[in-house]
Formats: sequence, C-alpha cells, structure tokens
Amino acid sequence: DASDMYGYSDDASLAPNLRLLAFFLPKDNDVRALFEQATRCPDKSVQVLARCLMRKHGLPVELDTLRGYAADDKTRFMLYTCLAETDQLSSFSTWFSDTTALVRSMLFEELQDEQSENGLDSTRFLSAHRTVRGGNPVFTYFFEVKMKKEKEWRLAYVAFPLASRIFGIPDRDEDNWNNNGYQLRPEIRILYDLTEQERAEYIEKRIGAERFEGRARYERWSGGDGEMFY
Repeated sequence: DASDMYGYSDDASLAPNLRLLAFFLPKDNDVRALFEQATRCPDKSVQVLARCLMRKHGLPVELDTLRGYAADDKTRFMLYTCLAETDQLSSFSTWFSDTTALVRSMLFEELQDEQSENGLDSTRFLSAHRTVRGGNPVFTYFFEVKMKKEKEWRLAYVAFPLASRIFGIPDRDEDNWNNNGYQLRPEIRILYDLTEQERAEYIEKRIGAERFEGRARYERWSGGDGEMFY
C-alpha cells in the first residue's frame, strides 16, 4: 500500500512524515493516496493532521468531519493545534471560542493512557484564574477529574503562560523563554488523596502563587507521553 511504498508502516512514523510529504500533495498521486490512507488511520492525531494538511494544500476536506473533531473533548485540542500549525486557525476561530472546553480537551489529550484502559473518563470544571508562575502571568484552570475504573475524583489543574502560542497569542519576548517554547507549554498536574477542604486550600494557595511540590502525594504528568513522575 502507499505507506509501505514510502517506508512508513506504523502510525508513529507516518505522522511526522506527512509534514514532509505535504508539499507534494497537489501533484503526486501516490502522496495523495498516502494521505487518504492516513485519514482512515485508527490514530486520531494522524487523521486530524492529514486532513489539516490536505485542506492547506487545496484538497477537499469535509467540514463536517472537522466539526466532529472540534465537538469531541478527545480531539478538540488536537484539531486546534493542527490548524494553528498549518496557518488555518483564523478561519475556524469561532469553533474554539469556549476556552474552558479547549482546556478540558487538553486534559483529555494529556492524561489519556493509550497503553491501558485507565485513561481519563470524566471532568468537572471548578474555576479559572489569572495567576503567576515564575514571575510571569499565567491562566490557571482547575478541574476535578476521574480516571476510568476509579471511583474517586481528583483535583487537577492546567496552567499556561498568558503569552502562550497555544492560544494564538504571540510571545512578545522570546529571548526570555530561551526561544525553545518549553516554558510556553501548559503545566498539567493531578493531585491525589486530598480531602475537599485540602482541595480548596490548595486552590487558594495556588492562586496566591504558593507551591507545595515536595509533598509525597503530589504527582506530575509529563507533557510528552503521559508518564507520571513521583
């Protein structure tokens, strides 16, 4: 098939190479066949990327399909980032006007465990605040989250810089961020075994920029592959 022709026999290698091959979409039938196959890939991130690149290069893409991604918590943020990457976000800005929904989708993407059945199941929005991290203004969203096969609700938060590219706001001073985007990544954390009172106290302290990362029950999820560091 087309993916074997180009040497990409698995989803992990297919996604980055779609970006390299996208330039040839308008004039290469084999590349178009590869992209059509990618739109049927079980990996939704590959599907979304393929369709965004196809649309950017003038190939027909059904808006209802993209609208379906935007309506789904598991793919909304995925679509947002792909549209931003392909310089098409402005055409769909109204689809992402609910920032809380976009942040909720970010939680689903980051906390989903593809290697097991215990991924994120449900969320409940608590509150959103403008706070400070490392001396820089950030937005912090608090949620309660419940993982699959678990009964308990946990406290989680998402914090991202006010100048984050993630929400289409350019960073005004890239030198302060070492120009590598690391500090512009969202900070996503989940805290276990807190009582209701302790959750309220944590939110108050977090809003006041107080940190207690040293506590044993504080757990961190990496932004890349969902691994927890203790």
